[in-house]
Formats: sequence, C-alpha cells, structure tokens
Amino acid sequence: MSSRSFREKGLRADGKWVMFLRVFALTAVIVIVAIVINAASRPSEKPASETAASTVETATTETTTVEQTSSESTAATTAAPGPVAPTDADMEPLIIKKYLTVNPYSRVGTRRSTTEKIVIHYVANPNTTAEQNWNYFNGLARSHATSASSNFIIGLDGEIIQCMPIYEIAYANSPINETSVSIECCHPTSDGHLTEATYNSLVKLVSWLANRYEMDRDDVIRHFDVTGKLCPLYWAGDRGSDGYERWEAFRNDIIFNK
Repeated sequence: MSSRSFREKGLRADGKWVMFLRVFALTAVIVIVAIVINAASRPSEKPASETAASTVETATTETTTVEQTSSESTAATTAAPGPVAPTDADMEPLIIKKYLTVNPYSRVGTRRSTTEKIVIHYVANPNTTAEQNWNYFNGLARSHATSASSNFIIGLDGEIIQCMPIYEIAYANSPINETSVSIECCHPTSDGHLTEATYNSLVKLVSWLANRYEMDRDDVIRHFDVTGKLCPLYWAGDRGSDGYERWEAFRNDIIFNK
C-alpha cells in the first residue's frame, strides 16, 4: 500500500470521528436546551411540609381575625352604659332635711295617696336664697298670710332643702297637690333663668325622683302645665315658644333608667 493511500484512509477516519463529535455535541446542546425550557415552564412546587405549614398559618390568621372581630363586637355590645339616675345613697349627702313646722298653712302633715307627677316651680323672688324661701314657708304658721309650700327648694348654689318628708302633701300644685311632688327653684334675675349650680341640682333631683316613682318624661311637668301660671317663668309657654323649647331641653337632660 502506498503512503498516499495510507494517509487518505487516515484522513477519512479522522473526518468520520470529527463528524461524530459534532453530531454528539449538537445533540447534547439540544437536550440541554430542552431541559432548561421544560424547567422554566414548569410551575414551582413547594414541598408538602411547606404547603401544610402555609395552610396552618393561613387558618391561624383567619381564626385570629375572627376572634378579633368577635372581641370587637363583644366590646361594642358591652360598652360603657349611658348615665344612670342618682340612687338614694347618691342623693342623701346632697339633700338638707329641714322640715317645716306642722301647721295648716304650709305643712299639714298629710301623706299623699299616690305620686304621679313632679311639678317644677320658680320662687319668683329674684336673688333670694333657699334658706330665705324656707323661712317664708315656715313663717306662714304664724302669719297665716296664705297657704304655700314645696317639698324641695333648690338654692342659687345648688343646695337642696327638703321641707317635709318626700311623701307628704305640699301646697304648691293645686288642684293636684295630693298626687304630685313639688320643687321650687331659686334664680338670680327676674327672668327666672337658673344658675348652672341650681340647674345641675334640679336635673339630679328630678332624675332621682322620676326613677324612684317609676315615672317617664311626660310625668315631669311645669306649674304652667297645671294652672297656666307663668311658672317657672324662663320655661313657661306653649309649644313653639322659646320657653317651651328651653323646657324641652331641660327634660332632655333628665335621666330615666327604664
């Protein structure tokens, strides 16, 4: 065999080997590309343990939210109640019990048959004190000038004088003396406008009495509603008047427990 023929055979063998390598390399590249594309297109999957943990965490969060909502709802339901009317114990230190002398003109000493109304008055003597008005009522036992009295008098500084036992008849609300309790209010000026202290004590006193006798808003009335007298002057007047509007504003401040 000639040297040329030998070289030609070697070159042919080398060419076949090179061709094989090229084909192998191309195939490998194609396979790798296919694997990369497949991996990129496949959605990531969490291990079962991670999925379970995520589910538990979500359930815990939802439970916490429900508990918080329930707690907030309960808190709203059990929120602090509105104001409550004064009790006997609350009023006891605020009331000065100073009973009038029993006499035919201001304190007859007769028990009411029932208590259906609370009647509000003003003393009509500007800038006089509760003590001075009490003295006037008590003095009627000697002067016999008229028949007049009240179960309570509220002074300019908010002091409350009780003129007789709460259940006795007072001469202030004719013709309903036998079924009503009366309250006289002192005032600094002739228009009958009450001081803040007098007003606040009146709200407390009426709230206490109304709940003690199980009354409602319509059972708290003015002397004006009984006889038409302009008393209490600052709150007198028919529906639509300034006095009536002021009266309604006062009744809005009364606390009724029922």
